[in-house]
Amino acid sequence: MEATPIPAILTGAQIKPPASRAENYIGVDFGFPRTYREPKFGCNTPDVPLSSKAAGVSSTAGDSYAMRVPWPSHLNLKIVMYFGLALMVAQLLMGTNPLFSVGILYFIMVAAIGFNVAGGLNTFSGSYIGFMALETIIIAQIAKLFYLQAADTHLMAPLTTIAVYDIGITCVSFAAFVASKYRRKDPFFNANKDGSRMVGMSIAASMIGMVCYMLLGLYGFESDLAVQKGSFIGLLNQFGAFLPLGILIGTAFIIKQSQGTRSARWWTIVPVIFLTLYGIAVESKQGIFQPILIWLVVCASYGYKLNRKQVIGLVCAAGFSAYIVFPVVQYMRGFTRTGDIINRGKLVYEYLANNDLLSIREAYITNEELREEGSANGYFYYGSDKELLDRLSLIETEDAIIYRTEVSMPRGMKYMADGFLSQVPRKLWHGKDKWEEGAIAEVNEMGREIGVLQEGDETTFISFSLMGSTFYMVGWLSAPLIIAVMIPFFWIIDSFYGNIRTNIFCLFVVMANIHGAPEFALAVAFSTVVHVTLITWITISFIRKVSPAITIFLGNRGMLTAEEAPNAKTVRDNLAAAKMR
Repeated sequence: MEATPIPAILTGAQIKPPASRAENYIGVDFGFPRTYREPKFGCNTPDVPLSSKAAGVSSTAGDSYAMRVPWPSHLNLKIVMYFGLALMVAQLLMGTNPLFSVGILYFIMVAAIGFNVAGGLNTFSGSYIGFMALETIIIAQIAKLFYLQAADTHLMAPLTTIAVYDIGITCVSFAAFVASKYRRKDPFFNANKDGSRMVGMSIAASMIGMVCYMLLGLYGFESDLAVQKGSFIGLLNQFGAFLPLGILIGTAFIIKQSQGTRSARWWTIVPVIFLTLYGIAVESKQGIFQPILIWLVVCASYGYKLNRKQVIGLVCAAGFSAYIVFPVVQYMRGFTRTGDIINRGKLVYEYLANNDLLSIREAYITNEELREEGSANGYFYYGSDKELLDRLSLIETEDAIIYRTEVSMPRGMKYMADGFLSQVPRKLWHGKDKWEEGAIAEVNEMGREIGVLQEGDETTFISFSLMGSTFYMVGWLSAPLIIAVMIPFFWIIDSFYGNIRTNIFCLFVVMANIHGAPEFALAVAFSTVVHVTLITWITISFIRKVSPAITIFLGNRGMLTAEEAPNAKTVRDNLAAAKMR
């Protein structure tokens, strides 16, 4: 009689998992030791990719130098406290008012606690707190030390301003804490099932995005450079997320599939070049810098190690951008921003062909009016124009609006109500155009009150943060309003996107915080929720539908070879999965 075999689980023998479970969501066999958790299509920080440990793969093979861009999900509060105390001592030595320095220390500590509670840079709410704190207060205070200036100089109401910020950061951190207790564990937008079609989704999003940008550039602008509203072309402006999303998920896929050895392929390089050239043609600093920023953010969040050449290239690009690109773009936009993108591109090309960059920079430096427009609109926290640094020091304009509110009175909640009404579609509200003219004039009134906008200028908008804009509306009653709005705001977006460790789509909204969080006024909370939920849901759903056809059409052309992706399985698995959808 044949003996019954003893189950392997009772003998302690290692059980080999089924082939389907040994595969990564993107159709790649990473060969993980079973002691590691099987990865989902998200960020496995800080040791990404885990498979490199098993396969002996290095993202910087042949280069003894490698640098990983920090992407913290948690801050050591003891180190933060030491940093804050050292900053306070340095400020006191520079002659800063002790109350102002204590307020800065309080702001830093509460922001760090809120950052940790919300999940750090791995969640929308945590990244909001981090980038808002950096670009409004922290960067400015560090820069002040390098210029040997007291932190409260060149401010009109320094103690009031820091008090408003301390109240605001306390309320935001509390809201993040409450929202984190009740947000969904399984986000509504989940990329775990999209692994086999990520190449198709990336290419589809990039192609649609490039078409939308071209149509918008050719037909979407009116004579005053305002985007057409109420038309199909104007609607394309609402779906500007296609192209950045395509670059983002494509870069993430490549890093995962290559196990950290590569970060770009032709189908991500082409949209990066397109978006950069488009930014140059329309003289948009954000458009020029956004593509490389997307790439860098994905590399940081996925633990991709930069080699020596990449680090040197990034440092040179940053220096060139701050010294040349920023002033050149600011100078040219005064006389080339007219007509469609073709004519504007021709004007930019002709001007650059006939003038060297250094002479254009010199013309910008000597033009006082342009310098004031390009440097936080005439408010100089460091005593003079510091160009790009002024853009990272929003405390200067915030102080101005806080001072004006303090010496007069709060303006009420109409600014908040306008933010809700702005999301009503024109098809449902035939008188919206007339209403919007008055609403824009009211929004621009904040800029006029601090003297940076002229009467009749309806195309320029001055950005204010959550703290400054709320104080402008309700004064010292801002605390309950911030809490009441930010708790559902954080809960909704975090529930839709979750954590970037398990969901690549979350990285899309986290990246948006780099530019958006410091300039997030409470009045736009509702419109932000609409954009990052409804519009992004439409975008993701559409590219999911068209991605299988693109995956089948491309075949092997969009994939990495076996040499480029160690231990990778054949792309036939991806194609088979696409055909079954």
